[in-house]
Amino acid sequence: MLPAMSSRLLAVIAVAGQLAFIVSWAVAGVAEPGYSTAEQTVSELFSGTAAHPWIVRAGLLALVPSYVAAAFLAQRLLAPRGLATVALLALAALLAVGVLVNPLDCMTNGDAECAGGPDSHYLAAVALQLTLAATPFTAARALRGQRWSRAALTLGVLGLLGIAWFAVAGNATHGIAQRVMFGTVTAWIVFLAWIGSRP
Repeated sequence: MLPAMSSRLLAVIAVAGQLAFIVSWAVAGVAEPGYSTAEQTVSELFSGTAAHPWIVRAGLLALVPSYVAAAFLAQRLLAPRGLATVALLALAALLAVGVLVNPLDCMTNGDAECAGGPDSHYLAAVALQLTLAATPFTAARALRGQRWSRAALTLGVLGLLGIAWFAVAGNATHGIAQRVMFGTVTAWIVFLAWIGSRP
């Protein structure tokens, strides 16, 4: 059972899921004819008109056990004050599923006639990023007085800066901004996995 797993194995699962997601959109972006990593979002790579939507779908699916494993690590690391972080990471796993099952209709930046996608996709995606952005701050509060608190807080600030850039980025850098935003989340999960698996 998952709760009986070692912290090191949970850390491996958490990090592996993040890396799988990165590899999925990198590979799918190369395989997608005419796709612009700088201008287009990752969501377009598993839209209804994407050439190989299964690639990013697999990467998104890998995020679910990643966030679940991170939640268990947070529970072990931050108890008894880490309930908020654990709950948010568990919610992130559910929201990742929400993004996965609500793909865009088509390649919105690549098709002038595309109307976009369901509101549920955007709502789940935004909720996922905001939920993940909150977790370093709740962890920093739980770690208050310990040496890792400031590092968690710093990663939280970087996450907010990533979200802010994505929110204001123009079309020419929209895709890059999103990937930077994803990178801040990955850095946080890797950091949480590292400190959570230390003896």
